[in-house]
Amino acid sequence: QMPPIELRDWMGDDSPFLDDFHFARFGVENLLQTRAAAGTGSRHLASLNLYQDYNFDASDWTLSYLQLALQPAPFLDLGLETGMGTEDMRMEYTRVRVGLTSANTWRASLYVDYLDGRFHDYVGQVFYQVSRNWGMAVSLGYDAERQKLDRQGLTLVQRVGSFWQFRYGITHNADSRREDDWGFSVAVRLARY
Repeated sequence: QMPPIELRDWMGDDSPFLDDFHFARFGVENLLQTRAAAGTGSRHLASLNLYQDYNFDASDWTLSYLQLALQPAPFLDLGLETGMGTEDMRMEYTRVRVGLTSANTWRASLYVDYLDGRFHDYVGQVFYQVSRNWGMAVSLGYDAERQKLDRQGLTLVQRVGSFWQFRYGITHNADSRREDDWGFSVAVRLARY
């Protein structure tokens, strides 16, 4: 699934998202699954997703996306996501992800982001399930161009009842030009079952 477009991901004054806000995203998602251990259903082995953005303001196809994810073992996730200009096929951004999971207790992920020479980031995140109804995630972002930590975040995850999940987050973005340095978010989502 494609992540939402965020302003922090589009630094610079030549970004198409700063002037034109009328986009549609189309995609095809492919998933390969296998049977898991007896009685536990199935698990994902690999996925290949293709997406295309259409800019209604300019009446053209702007960016194409490719996502490849592999899960060779139940505890290991590998991912590659890339976006490129549709006409010139120039690479706009690349994200590589490695994730480790220990049952339902904790998850650790490392992301490497590269956005067309504008920034090169490393982001680490650890999630720990404190109790049945509470979990906590901590994330740190390191900007390789400026050689400093530029993002920190803490998120509390609360499960309410059988279906609802609340996420309370506080983030700090150092030297952000388009956002405040501190942010607070609350999200409500229908929990997966």
